[in-house]
Amino acid sequence: MNVKDIKFLIVGCAKCGTSSLYEYICEHPEVQAASVKEPGYFVKDSLLKQNGYQEIDTWEKYLNCFPQTPLGTFTGEASVSYFNYLEESIPSIKKRLGKRTKIIIILKNPIERLISGYNYAARTGVESRTLEEVLRDWDGKTSIIDSVTNRPCYIANGLYSERVKMFFEEFDDVKVVTLEDLVKKPAKVMNEIFRFLGVAEFTLSDKYSVHNKGGFSPKDPRLTNIIFNKNYLVKFIRKRMPYNGKVRKASRKLRTFTERFLMKKSVYIETVQLNETLNNFYLSDIEQLENFLDIDLTDWR
Repeated sequence: MNVKDIKFLIVGCAKCGTSSLYEYICEHPEVQAASVKEPGYFVKDSLLKQNGYQEIDTWEKYLNCFPQTPLGTFTGEASVSYFNYLEESIPSIKKRLGKRTKIIIILKNPIERLISGYNYAARTGVESRTLEEVLRDWDGKTSIIDSVTNRPCYIANGLYSERVKMFFEEFDDVKVVTLEDLVKKPAKVMNEIFRFLGVAEFTLSDKYSVHNKGGFSPKDPRLTNIIFNKNYLVKFIRKRMPYNGKVRKASRKLRTFTERFLMKKSVYIETVQLNETLNNFYLSDIEQLENFLDIDLTDWR
């Protein structure tokens, strides 16, 4: 594996469509997919502290996540933790891959991202509180990492502007897109990304289906925890099958099955006061992001 063939990283933000975006990019004939979803190597110390384990913890293991790239092709990966632990991710990426690595960031309405983040934590057994309890317990702090749980804060993780600026300051090539634009104009946004990566325009084969879709909570938290949080089933499959296009499609079908039989649609009670509080919390950051990127985020207000 030639490290020069690792050309791009999708660094975040979590629950903003990174899985779908990565799958779309890897549909391109000049792009080879990594064998591990979200290796997280460049924040291995932070993830070890957060989770108590980190599978991809050496440079050799990281390189083994990628295929041998045929002439004229390249590869990349998507790890949303790089957007959360900047103090570790940015210097680590620059040291190993260089500042010319192409950085891609996808964002979405921060309130919707908050709900998606909560859904994911509840679905995987990490969070036992209701969303209303989470919001009630929130102390108004803006720290991205919760000092108590050492995990990304659902609410503060929707503050994007300073982190986006840091990636622009530290890397030569950074591309920011929004999930809303990707949903409304998928072909246009994807071809912008393909041009950013230096490859020809390309029409995807699966009509922009959604990957790693949220919005579900577990019917049986214990069973869900075994399948998703402990990753027993995923590890069993990976040890016995190479992670290629066929396996990725099989994993999507498995997820569809679990959503149908193990999950239930999450239901939330939204109040005018709650929305007003969150809108006020995010407003200044949205305006800063608009000014920095010269884009219109009116739909987020």
